[in-house]
Amino acid sequence: MRSNRIVTTGSLLLVKGGPFPDDSITDLLESRGYEITVADDRPAASEMLKNLNPGLVIVGLEKADDITGDVFFETSRTRPDLAIIVISETILTDDVLAFLKPSVFHCFNGKVHPEELLLVVERAFEKQRLQQEIVALRSQVAFGYDFDKLVGHSEAARRLRRQAAEAANIDRPVFIAGEAGCGKEFLARLIHCHSRRRHQEFLIGGTSACYRKFLPRETSVFGHAELVSDARGGTIFIEEVNDIPENMRTILDDILKADTSECSGIHESFDFRIMTATNRVADDKTASNHPEDALFGGRRITRILVPPLRERSEDIPDLVDHFLNQNEPLSSDNRFSIAPEALEKLLAYAWPGNIRELESTIARAMTLAVNRRIRPGDILFIAAGEVTSASRRLSRESEESAGTLEDSLKIRIKQALDDSNWNLTRSAVALGIGRTTLWRKIKKYDLKKE
Repeated sequence: MRSNRIVTTGSLLLVKGGPFPDDSITDLLESRGYEITVADDRPAASEMLKNLNPGLVIVGLEKADDITGDVFFETSRTRPDLAIIVISETILTDDVLAFLKPSVFHCFNGKVHPEELLLVVERAFEKQRLQQEIVALRSQVAFGYDFDKLVGHSEAARRLRRQAAEAANIDRPVFIAGEAGCGKEFLARLIHCHSRRRHQEFLIGGTSACYRKFLPRETSVFGHAELVSDARGGTIFIEEVNDIPENMRTILDDILKADTSECSGIHESFDFRIMTATNRVADDKTASNHPEDALFGGRRITRILVPPLRERSEDIPDLVDHFLNQNEPLSSDNRFSIAPEALEKLLAYAWPGNIRELESTIARAMTLAVNRRIRPGDILFIAAGEVTSASRRLSRESEESAGTLEDSLKIRIKQALDDSNWNLTRSAVALGIGRTTLWRKIKKYDLKKE
């Protein structure tokens, strides 16, 4: 579990080993205002860390030291807030470096000059300061994700708020099922922002690059037992559970088997939460249609089914009001409004694209509205083919120049990406499709940013 200890910035624990520490190093550090505590050896340091919260530990290693499995370094792994500098009498082997890598900020081989050590100490404290700022910023973001952001007064909306609150308080894997555009990612982020992990990273899966922040590089996918620790303690959200590569499923399965995994020779706690989702809503009568079972097996998970918008149409007026006013100042006397006939048109529509389609429809209507009043003619449903004449003309020109519907779609996607400077979220809204769908199209058409 990630530590919640308050680190005493500017305090150092020096652990004796080999020629370290000598008087010149101690005197220099004290002259710069650092508070120094000295431990006679690593076992003594382990005991001291139970009650002491230094900002940095500097450890000396003797030539004959065998640190593989060392209690001090194993204990330090439970304190990701703790920075460690190692000073070794001799050059460390690759195996020792691999063992130290996850928890050590810097290694010195041989005698170190005091001024050089001071620079590294200053860098370590600067990194801690930046990490504390990141935690503060993430706290501010989490504060903005209130459960009331799950807009609606229907029973389905109230149930989602209850389930989200329960999932936030129970630190187990979450599986979210719902049609495209229902808000599965938003729900996952909301759960994360109210969980004990809210100060750490929320990472959206989809490519192998995202897994590197949590998983070992040296396995069948990434290589050796080297960990990237920046994301430990956070949440990884996998947008489509059916799209997880088979080799990644094996790694995730090993990690899910225990809170602390030592598979593949890795001596490290995988402290992160997995949330997954799917657009393919399962038929409860067919067990094979439950993709989460293949990943989680018989493990206890939290399952949440997000209903489509057509099954909670009573929430549409609330959602419309939310989208109209989410960027308006509270004191504004000239807010957008919607005519009753326009609202009736929204209520009568089936919403195959769900909340995402409703949001893009309202955004489009706001650009067409005269005097900030949305009327029926301003409501255009892209999924139903109600596009503007300009869009129809662009589509015809694209088809004429491309020759096929596939080429036309490729051109439209590329144009939307270029217009948004390759912002996937904005491009998906403009195209009226989900971000996951857009990502797949980019891969299919081999589109690249120029």
